[in-house]
Amino acid sequence: MPPKEIPGYYFDPVKKKYFAVKKGAPASAAYSSSDVKRRRLHEEQSTREEETAKLRRLRIRRSKLLEHPFSGGFLSREQGQTRDSIALDVFSHGLVQSTQIRGTDQFQTLQNPLFTLEPRRDLGTSTVDLQIAQGNSTFGLRADVDGLAHPRLDFPETTWVSENWEAPTSIVTNRSSRRHAITWFSSFNENGISIIPMEDTRPGQRTPSGHRDITMYSSAAANDFSPLLFAFGSSDGILTMDKTRLDLKWIKPIVMRDVWALEFQNDKNDVLLSGGRGGQLQCNDLRDSRTPTESSTLITHPSSITHIKQLDPNRILVAGLESSLCQYDIRYLKLDTGRVVSRQRPPNRLTTRQTTAKASTRTILQYPDYHNTATRNVGFDVDLEIGVIAAAQEFNGVQPLVRLFSLWGGHTLHSAALERHYGSISNPYGDHVRCLKLCRDIDDRMKSLYIGLGSSIQRFAWADEAENG
Repeated sequence: MPPKEIPGYYFDPVKKKYFAVKKGAPASAAYSSSDVKRRRLHEEQSTREEETAKLRRLRIRRSKLLEHPFSGGFLSREQGQTRDSIALDVFSHGLVQSTQIRGTDQFQTLQNPLFTLEPRRDLGTSTVDLQIAQGNSTFGLRADVDGLAHPRLDFPETTWVSENWEAPTSIVTNRSSRRHAITWFSSFNENGISIIPMEDTRPGQRTPSGHRDITMYSSAAANDFSPLLFAFGSSDGILTMDKTRLDLKWIKPIVMRDVWALEFQNDKNDVLLSGGRGGQLQCNDLRDSRTPTESSTLITHPSSITHIKQLDPNRILVAGLESSLCQYDIRYLKLDTGRVVSRQRPPNRLTTRQTTAKASTRTILQYPDYHNTATRNVGFDVDLEIGVIAAAQEFNGVQPLVRLFSLWGGHTLHSAALERHYGSISNPYGDHVRCLKLCRDIDDRMKSLYIGLGSSIQRFAWADEAENG
């Protein structure tokens, strides 16, 4: 509401106060008659300029041609307005629904599977091997994915089933050692980890000794030159597996429980990043196995951490609950005093409900369109070569199930095929995507996106307008 005009007084919009007009004062004095007149003329001119600028903005319409990834990109380049995201827009707009991998006579249906994907150039330019974990079973299959809506599937390996496996929680591949690792919810803790050589699918069970009633949540493959093979996150801390002896060892002392995300640093073979409930990203030094592991809090994320991805020696991407997807630079770590993370302690009989406040680490980039409020096991993958994040989201009837983001820009990359197939109203399963992978599965082609949901693994591949028909 504009201030009321009071005769003999002037309302200063900056100081939000009324001042008496000094009629007999010199013209240069504050709030003299001449000074008040100048102020009012300046305010009227500023108001007219703001209204004119607003009308000009309303008259301007961005050309539809500029929104096209090809022609718009060329015109922007000629005008000196080159955008780094042109190649990303070309990739996301060109994705089309392609190959669909469903059940076969041997395995009737897939049900929200977890899977790993490996191109087999030794067998053909478009042949891929998949290791799939679902329910209480794991099996491998081979498919030729080039141009076939329903490819021929081969089962070169045996399907393994265990009554002690309840549901898989993670699957990862160590390519240098040719082994898969799968973690499970299980009825006995000794069956929570399965190690499967690629040449022999008989699952080797590993027993985390000294701990009972634990739940396995996550896994990560070690680097090629590391003495370790895998690391596993559980409800009782972190285990590591030796590459030679294949035995498990607990990281001590335990500084974090409910470890939901793990990532070995690319440039350091024996440094492990971990995160989970509470939002603390820990840096674990594993160089000396004879001494207690040194762990330190590197980053305080706004919420519980579900995924960690190291982008380069300095930058780290962290995804978490409460729709928090952020990028950090470890060279400039600083607590953001403007953002406070509130954590509520559960009440009990002796204490009342309390709230503790904790400042989170300042980010260098955020992804505001990411949506995941409270689901831990959602699919997530990052491709550094093309600069794309593929992120599954919670199903709530409004947000799409899968969304693409620019890794370096933070904005959403729109894909008509993805939004049509995995849009807010096209989810008959009422569930979220637990696994997705970006992969160059065919030589001399752009990368494809594989998404597992319901009864199939769907492949989205890039195709130009002529191929789309």
